[in-house]
Amino acid sequence: EKEFQSKLQDSIASLPQRQREAFLLNRVEKKTYKEIADVMSISVKAVEKLMHKALIKIRKEIGDV
Repeated sequence: EKEFQSKLQDSIASLPQRQREAFLLNRVEKKTYKEIADVMSISVKAVEKLMHKALIKIRKEIGDV
């Protein structure tokens, strides 16, 4: 469990800034994609793309836990 949490924290920290921002707004602050789009001044489609890329990268990095 601790190893997983550590890898998760590291992989989130290694995300590009905009992907990390979108990911944290969604998963930590529980904001919807629409709310994130408003906060970041981007389209909902752009939020979807950022989240998709962030999730792929995180899964790849912590996949072997």
